[in-house]
This record gives sequence, C-alpha cells and structure tokens, in this order.
Amino acid sequence: HGTRTVGGSISIEVSLRDGFGNPGSGTVSWKLIEPLPSAASLSATSTTIAGSASTILTIGTKTGQYQVLAQVNGYTATFTITAEQGAITTILPMSIPATATVNTTLRLRVELYDLYGNPAVAAVDWQAQGMPATTTQTINGTATLESTPGTRSGVYGATASCGGRIATFT
Repeated sequence: HGTRTVGGSISIEVSLRDGFGNPGSGTVSWKLIEPLPSAASLSATSTTIAGSASTILTIGTKTGQYQVLAQVNGYTATFTITAEQGAITTILPMSIPATATVNTTLRLRVELYDLYGNPAVAAVDWQAQGMPATTTQTINGTATLESTPGTRSGVYGATASCGGRIATFT
C-alpha cells in the first residue's frame, strides 16, 4: 500500500514463509485488478519466489487507485497504490470579464492541471491591483478570487500564480 505520483513507479514485494519462518518457494502470479484509472503495467506477470519476490508497477497518467494481485501456493495478497496529481503545469484563467461595474463584487477563477490533465490542488498566490480581494482554497483544481473594483472607473488587474505559472486578468 502506498502513494505515488501519476506516471511514476513503485516496487511491490511479497514474501512467503512457513510456520517456522523459513523461506518458502513457488511461482508468484502478478495481475492488475480492473478497473484502473488509466493504463498501467507490471514489469513481470510471473516471478519465482525464494522467500520473496517483487515486480514493479508503472502507474498510469490518471489519478486514482491502482490494485495489484499476487498469488502463490494458494495464498493471495492485494496491494493498493493511490496515484496523486503531478506538478502543476497549467493554470488557465476561466473568467475574463472585459468590463465590470464599479463597486460590485467580481469573481475571478483559474483551473490548475498537471502534465496529464488531472485537476490539481495547490496554493494559488493571488495579487489584486487597486482593489481589495478575498481568495479561496483550490477545490478540485479550481481557485477563485472575489474582489471589488473601487468607486472610480478604470483598468484594474489581478494575477494568479502557482508552480511558476501565471494567469493575468485586466
């Protein structure tokens, strides 16, 4: 059981011992349990055990749970690996109003994604120029900023940044 980043890999090991703690022997059958969030692979589907045996799971590109089944000499073990989002590679501005009424609340929104298009959760640094603002935490890959332009007409701006990526609103 463990956690890895999408697209990563993890070594999975089983051991077989008799009632006295002596190493057991046999052939381990490795299998991915469907459904999977996305394509994944095992470095071996069958390995000989001499006390212990292992295979490497290469995780797919989507977040979620990947399960591996190991069977040897009538014994079964199931391993669950949770794939989490990768690093933020995309920050998309989702609300770009061309005009707003002065002294009314304006809601700006960005969506965050990792390399594989998985919605990403991370802290977003919002900067609002010339207007007070309230930020929200990222939920399911979406972060928002509520701000109120002043009582004078003009150009106001805001930026959202995360993981070295920047979205600009004017």
